[in-house]
Amino acid sequence: MYYEGEWTTGEQLLHERAGALYYMPPEIQKEILWTSNGKWTTQTDVINSINKGSGFIFFSGHGSPATWGDQYPGIPGNRRIGSLTGLSVVNVNGNPAYLPMETLTNDYKNPVVIVGGCHNSMFNVSLINTLLELFGNRGMQSYGNPTAECWVNGS
Repeated sequence: MYYEGEWTTGEQLLHERAGALYYMPPEIQKEILWTSNGKWTTQTDVINSINKGSGFIFFSGHGSPATWGDQYPGIPGNRRIGSLTGLSVVNVNGNPAYLPMETLTNDYKNPVVIVGGCHNSMFNVSLINTLLELFGNRGMQSYGNPTAECWVNGS
C-alpha cells in the first residue's frame, strides 16, 4: 500500500505506472524518506539526508511559499495533528534551526530538485498581498502567509 506522495516518488510498478525511482538506473544510490518507512520523523531527517550529498531530490506532498511537508499514514487525528514538516524557510522555535534551509550543505553539488507541493514555487509572497487578501482581494492566493523568500529561493 502506498500513502500520499509515495507512489509518485517510489520505485514499484503499479497499474502500468511507476514513481520516479523506478526509472532511475540501478547503480544510483537511493534513500527513500517516507513517514511510512520511519525514515522521516522530523525536519532534521530531511536536512541530514540532503547534507550527505544528493544528486536528485524529489519532494511530493503539500506546500506553501514557506514550507513543504506531508502527512503521517492515514492522517491520524486530522491534518493539523497528522502533518509533518519536511523543510521550511523559517522555524519560530529554532528546531532544528531558525532558518533550516540555511543549514543545507551539499558540498557545492547542484542537485536536480523536483518539488510536488501546491504553492512552494510561489515567488510573490510579499506582505502587500497578504494585506490585500485580508480586505477581500484573493487574486494572489498568498493565503495570509508572508515569508521572507519563497521556498525555492531559500534552498
